[in-house]
Amino acid sequence: DYYEIIKTPMDFGTIATHLDAGEYKSENSGHGPLRFVTDIRQVFHNAWTYNEPGHQVHDSAQELGRIFETELRKFVGDLDPWGLLAGTTIAQCEHGRLKPKTVVGDSHGGGEEQRQGARSLCSLYEQDANGGRA
Repeated sequence: DYYEIIKTPMDFGTIATHLDAGEYKSENSGHGPLRFVTDIRQVFHNAWTYNEPGHQVHDSAQELGRIFETELRKFVGDLDPWGLLAGTTIAQCEHGRLKPKTVVGDSHGGGEEQRQGARSLCSLYEQDANGGRA
């Protein structure tokens, strides 16, 4: 039933294939990097959507998503010339406006499971920002 639930499949193997083929490269634009970041977020979105909270895949996707967004923010910096941080889960957490369609940049919505996964990711992010305290 995976493909009935997940309308935009993505996995790290496919991302690696795209990387090896140079499909995320861009000349003086953010199109390639934005596609890369969107594909990574899609992996997390799919894991949150398909797996129940408490499942190892769901919970691991939350932790990896937090790490990815934190490291991306460090890499991009405050200028963010290509808008890679706009609409991220962490951006939504910081501004208190967690909306299903902006959590991972997916146009298919995601329902309550996605919102729960994103809220849990907000909690992890807040703990990280507060030195491990919620």
